[in-house]
Amino acid sequence: MSTTQPTSSGAQPRPRSRYGSATGGGGVSGKVVAVFAVAMLALLVIMGARAFIQAQSRPVTAEFISQERIDDSTGRLWIEVDRKDTSQDAYCIVFAVDYEHNEIGRREVVIPAGGDKLQRLAVDLPTRSPIASGRVYGCSENVPFYMDTGTTYLDAR
Repeated sequence: MSTTQPTSSGAQPRPRSRYGSATGGGGVSGKVVAVFAVAMLALLVIMGARAFIQAQSRPVTAEFISQERIDDSTGRLWIEVDRKDTSQDAYCIVFAVDYEHNEIGRREVVIPAGGDKLQRLAVDLPTRSPIASGRVYGCSENVPFYMDTGTTYLDAR
């Protein structure tokens, strides 16, 4: 059996070992790619499950609903706060942005214990320029020591 293959033009035969066998196995590189792809898929599934579990375990979440321009130096953000345990004090940090997405005002909002599980709040905050939109930075039940939980800090100061 010859290791070369004749060509149809009668020219020099090409060695089979140089170009691989038509009936040979997939080789090591194909197996490495397959193992790598399976490992990446497993990692992606694990990371997605972890992110979902963390999102479900947050005790306080808030969502930006709308904004309102009071005047050139004051804006009002409407947020919806969802708490799992209404017997705990909570707080959220919200901020306003201008049309170029620059932060132009920020406010820490205290949500005292009690009330409904889902609350819609209007937060007035001083701004450096006219407001275009707002965002919620984050929420927590660990209220900082300097915040008075007896007041909600909703008015602009």
